[in-house]
Amino acid sequence: MDESEEMGFIRAFVNEYREEREINPTLGRKREPSCIMHGESWNLLYCQLIHTKEVIGMSRGDGWPELQDPEIRAGVLREIGFYRKERAA
Repeated sequence: MDESEEMGFIRAFVNEYREEREINPTLGRKREPSCIMHGESWNLLYCQLIHTKEVIGMSRGDGWPELQDPEIRAGVLREIGFYRKERAA
């Protein structure tokens, strides 16, 4: 997958997760538990991305600038994979 496909996959998951749980995202940073407890990628996905609006057109061109880093995107994609595997079990 290239960056565009990865971002599309992440956006689709976030939107699906929001719809299933009737989450209405808002602007601004959110509180999150310790990264030691859950890991940075888990915190980013479940505490930030899912609960924060993605604002397109920011100075860096993306409302989720942290996902411009390929390693961070890979971590979020792993978390999505863990979630899907757990739900399938």
